[in-house]
Formats: sequence, structure tokens, C-alpha cells
Amino acid sequence: MTETARLADLNDEQYFTDLFTAARMEISSYKGFELWNQLESVGNVPQVAFKEFIGDSQKAIVIGEYDNYPLGYMLIELVSIDDKFVTNIHEVFVDADAREVGIGEAIMDFTIDWSRTNRAAFIMGRTFPGDRSTKNYFERFRITARLIQVFKEL
Repeated sequence: MTETARLADLNDEQYFTDLFTAARMEISSYKGFELWNQLESVGNVPQVAFKEFIGDSQKAIVIGEYDNYPLGYMLIELVSIDDKFVTNIHEVFVDADAREVGIGEAIMDFTIDWSRTNRAAFIMGRTFPGDRSTKNYFERFRITARLIQVFKEL
């Protein structure tokens, strides 16, 4: 049994749709979800996100697999900040039942290689307050906090 990661292709749309839907169900109760969903998310329609990320040379969907079965994804985009390329991780998700077998690590290793190939100087991502598992996931790869967004309801 092995965990691997690869770029998504057109045959992955249904797998992506199922994983994306599961991700939205999981994070919809997180503190800050509404703000993220309105300001930063790629939207809530998986088919639209799939087409956007498959059809743009600056974007990619990384599919994480266990025994060649898709169980996770990462949405990434190459952006420019201060004349440097940066890989922006829009989302990362691994099926809850498959989180301890190395799929997330395979996804991140693939993303780091993709980033280097595309001359990215940095990788950045985000997580929700209290989402310790995603924060720890990023920190295992030395991706650390650089901005904390604050919010007060009036």
C-alpha cells in the first residue's frame, strides 16, 4: 500500500467533487468559515472550481492517493508578490478516514516539487482558528504564520 500524489486530470472531476463536498461539510462549522467563504474561498461549486484550476496554467489540483484511489486534494496557484513567484495554497483536504497514512505528506511533497519547478520562492497557506491539525500539518513542512487576521462583530 502506497500513498502518492499527482496533478489532477479531467478523469478526476467526480473524485474531486466528492472530496470538495466533504471538505465543505467539515469546515462549515469552523470559526471564521463565513468570512473565509466570502472573501477568500474558490467558491462552493466543485465543478466550477475544478474547471478553473484544471484550465489555468498558473493553477493546479494536486490529488493525493492511497493505492491509486483519490482520497485528498490541494488547490494551488502560482501568484506574484514583490516580483517573486509564490505558491498560494487555497485549500488542502484529506478524507478523515485516511489522515494517518501519509496522503497529506505526499500532497505537500508534490506541491513543494511543483513550486520549485515553477520557480516559486515561497509557499503560503491558511487555516482556521482552532484548526490545530492543519496548523500542525503546515508546520511539519516549516510553513509558519506570517499574518493573523482579526475580526470583531459590531
